[in-house]
Amino acid sequence: MKNQAYEQRYEIRQSRLCTGNRGTSGIGYELAKLLCQDGHNLILVARSGERLKEVCNEFRTQGVTAIPLVADLFQPDAAMQVYETIRARQLPVSILINNAGQEKEAPSARCPSNGIWTSYN
Repeated sequence: MKNQAYEQRYEIRQSRLCTGNRGTSGIGYELAKLLCQDGHNLILVARSGERLKEVCNEFRTQGVTAIPLVADLFQPDAAMQVYETIRARQLPVSILINNAGQEKEAPSARCPSNGIWTSYN
């Protein structure tokens, strides 16, 4: 069993991985489906652990590796935590899709400057 786990980790490290956030719904999910259809292994990042698990299982049935990472990328340190997790697990990312966004209630011309700053900082 231990040898099998090692071989699986080695196989993942030798393959190309795509990572994307918000891969459980909307445009992010559709992009992940296209990547999966093209045979890319995936690292998916989302806030909802349950939905993330469902989506990863769906992609695994299509013969790709799908690694779930639960993170709320609106939190200040979340992106760095995702990076550190990927780095610590020695996962080679070839494609990064940043699909996280934030919607303000007012058009940007009327949005307070501190609201714009927190959106992009």
